Amino acid sequence: MPDRGEIGLLRLPRDLSGLSFLLLRSGHDRHWGRPAYYGDFPRLTVEAAQFLAHSGISGLGLDWSSPDGPGSAELPAHKVLLGSGLVVVENLRGLERLPETFLFLALPLALEGGDGAPVRACALVEGP
Repeated sequence: MPDRGEIGLLRLPRDLSGLSFLLLRSGHDRHWGRPAYYGDFPRLTVEAAQFLAHSGISGLGLDWSSPDGPGSAELPAHKVLLGSGLVVVENLRGLERLPETFLFLALPLALEGGDGAPVRACALVEGP
C-alpha cells in the first residue's frame, strides 16, 4: 500500500478470520526522524475503520503516526477504532522484514491516568 492517501475498504484484506491483530505496512516509516514523517501520511476512511472495528480483531498496528490524517481535529477513525475497544499501536518500523505469520506483542508502559502509552513492540518468528 502506498505511504499516503486514504486507506479505504478496497485496500484492506477482506478476510481477517484467525487474526487477532492486523499490522498495516505503508512504507511511510522510511521517513522516520525527518519532518516528512508527520507530513502527508496515510489515513483510514471511516468505512475502513468501521470494517476493522467489526472484524473480530483486537488491535491494529500502523507504520505511521495516526489512523487519522495530518491535522485532523475530529479524529473520526480514532473514535471508531477506540470506541469499539480496539488497541491501536502507531509508529511501528521495519514491518517489511516480517514473515507472513508471526506473533506480535505490544508491551505497554503503565502510566497512571494516561489514555495511551509507549510500547515495546516485538515480533516472535519461527525458525532461524
